[in-house]
Amino acid sequence: VLTRLGIGVHVPPNQACCGALHLHAGKPEEARALARRNLAAFAPLRVDAVLFAAGNCGARLTEYPRMLSEDGQAARFSSAVKDVIQFLDSLEWPEHVRLAPLPARVAVHEPCGVTHVLRRPGRAQALLSRIPDIELVSLPENGRCCGAAGSYMFTQPEMAQALLADKLAHLGRVAPA
Repeated sequence: VLTRLGIGVHVPPNQACCGALHLHAGKPEEARALARRNLAAFAPLRVDAVLFAAGNCGARLTEYPRMLSEDGQAARFSSAVKDVIQFLDSLEWPEHVRLAPLPARVAVHEPCGVTHVLRRPGRAQALLSRIPDIELVSLPENGRCCGAAGSYMFTQPEMAQALLADKLAHLGRVAPA
């Protein structure tokens, strides 16, 4: 989609995991090492935005200045971090780029990291609303955790499964098609 809109895309070959899972697992030094690796991978590039698709990863990327307060590059990097959905929705789309109609009812889940950490709810619905004939439905209790929460689904599987069951029950009630 980005290239179709005329946006140049570069994926640095040396980039790494954002470090969120390492931090959640009580390994802050490993998380900082990954953050430093990412800063080094992006340092030589002149980019307008660093895009992410996973909300919790994006939240971690924006928190690099707190993790690496001694590194002035961390603040510059984090200021360029943007949710790919927010970025796409903020662009002027050329007239020749049209989305195919999708006559369907679509349930939209807002990830916790996007809602509570980044405080950017509603972006997915705004972007999806560009699709002709689509019917968008928010999941009830959309602000509640789905149970994944980084590594939480592995460290607290019973609680995670209960939260997931609630989400799936709500999904069944809104009946996307």
